[in-house]
Parts: sequence; structure tokens; C-alpha cells
Amino acid sequence: MTADTPFIHLDSIEKTFSNGKLSYHALKGVNLSIDRGELVALVGPSGSGKSTAMHLMGLLDTPSKGRYLLDGLPTSQLTSDERAHWRNEKIGFIFQQFFLLPKFNALNNVVLPLRYRKEKLENPIQIARDRLADVSMLPYEAHRPYELSGGQQQRVAIARALVSNPDIILADEPTGALDSKTSADVLDLLKEINQARQTTIIIVTHDHHVAQQCDRIIQIHDGLIVDDSVSTGGSS
Repeated sequence: MTADTPFIHLDSIEKTFSNGKLSYHALKGVNLSIDRGELVALVGPSGSGKSTAMHLMGLLDTPSKGRYLLDGLPTSQLTSDERAHWRNEKIGFIFQQFFLLPKFNALNNVVLPLRYRKEKLENPIQIARDRLADVSMLPYEAHRPYELSGGQQQRVAIARALVSNPDIILADEPTGALDSKTSADVLDLLKEINQARQTTIIIVTHDHHVAQQCDRIIQIHDGLIVDDSVSTGGSS
């Protein structure tokens, strides 16, 4: 990878979903480049294609047409095992509904991605505890999700996303289920992670207030990028 090669590069990406005779074009030729360490908001209304774009960037799906280069690597060349490796070790996911396992306590939820690594780590429990400490949740390591507030659950989900030390964090409406104060706290935490670790963070949202907390705002509508601008309210 050369110095001027974008970390994430979508080249004329199209995504079509078919159901019998009906087809839906979710993405219609998206061109997008994101550099390592950027804090980016991908903004659009429901049905705009923003979640589809996130799924493609997170290797949860493949494009119908076009090229996706990740760290200079054409992802079309990746085997299913290699895609799973990238998702487990290089990409962290945060979702609106947290997706914590209800029967597991906070510690076991955070350590779970490390259990699926091909290379076994010497002390995964300590790594998970360190990530809980990073998000001020270590005192709650024995609590199950139902014993935690929404904001606390999202902090555990962020710790889980961080536990593999990923290059990218994809956050899909990470504040959508939270009140305004808790939302602000979660956004501040994501900005701290971005600045301290230089982790590339992409926040998918329909909320323009959330988007203004990022350094760059990419607007998508009807499967096309309609605006790409620097935010005036970001962290830099």
C-alpha cells in the first residue's frame, strides 16, 4: 500500500437486492475514499443505502458491481475465511440495539470475539478487563445486560468492539436508543478513541446533530453520495 492509497476505497460500488422478479438498487455507483484515522459520519434517511454501505465496508456483504479495496487489498479476492478473519480481528462493530448476549455478563460479552481468533491469546480475560476499564465499566464486569442502563450497555458494546484492537470501528446508529445526555457521553467516548488510537471510525446515522460531532460528513440519498464535506463541529 502506498502512502497516497486510501485505507477504505469504494470504486463504482453497486448493490442490488433481488426478490423473484423484483429488484431493489440499494447502491447505484458509490465512489468513496476514507483515510486511516478519520472520524466520519455517513448520513441519510431510512432507505438511503447507508446501512448497505456499512455492511459492505464491514465485509458483511459483497457488492453486485464495482471494487472495494481495504488497506489496498481488493476484497473480492478474499476467501470466506479471510473475510471472517478481517471481521474478527480488524473491524469492530457497534449497533443501536447493543446485541449483548443476555446470559453473559459484561466481561464474557467483551471477551467473546477473542474466543474466535485463530491465534490464541495468552490472557484474553485481562485484555477484556482492560477494555472495560477503558470505557469506565470494569466495576460492572459481573453484571448481565438487564442489570445495566442503556448507556452502560453501549459502553460494554464499545469495549467489545475494541477488544481485538481493530483498525476500523463501524457504528450503526450508536446513540439511537439513548437519551440526549447519554448520547453525548457515548459520542465523546468514540471521539476519544479516535484521537487516542487513531482508529478509523465511521458512524452511520440519520441524526445531523450526531454527524456534526464528526470531522467529515458524507451524505447519501437514494443509493448515491450527494455531499461530502468537512464538519465545523468535529473533534479537530
